[in-house]
Amino acid sequence: MDPTPLFRRMSPLVEAELACSDALLASLTSEREALATGDVARIQSEATAKAEHVERLETLERQRTELVRQAGYEPSDPSQMEACLHACDPPGTLVETWLSVLERMRRCQAENLINGGIIELSRRNAERALHVLRGEAPDPDVYQSSGNMASANGRRPLGKA
Repeated sequence: MDPTPLFRRMSPLVEAELACSDALLASLTSEREALATGDVARIQSEATAKAEHVERLETLERQRTELVRQAGYEPSDPSQMEACLHACDPPGTLVETWLSVLERMRRCQAENLINGGIIELSRRNAERALHVLRGEAPDPDVYQSSGNMASANGRRPLGKA
């Protein structure tokens, strides 16, 4: 089988995934900066950009997955994905690009978790500030049996007993 037609179709998809994952990473970095400065307009803008990048990545993934499947490989198996890339590109440039995509996506996931933590912390701080402004004692945070933090709903503050 001539690998050239598969390469011609696969190469632009993998390159587009790399470019889009770079753009997503840049949006996440910009979002963190906006969160640090409290720039609401920029936070909203980056949230929109993030959603667009994720949607584009999902579209590219579906196209790549179908192409890999058509080539006779199982796209959900990482070794099969690499085998497909090697088959259509013996020099390995596509594999290198694909590994870069995977590395960027790991960085995106880590950045998104950090940003989510910042947002959650800000939400908790705002909630506590509202309780103080209302003259209420905030519900203390407690650990659930799952190890997650939760508000101790149903408990009355000692000062109101």
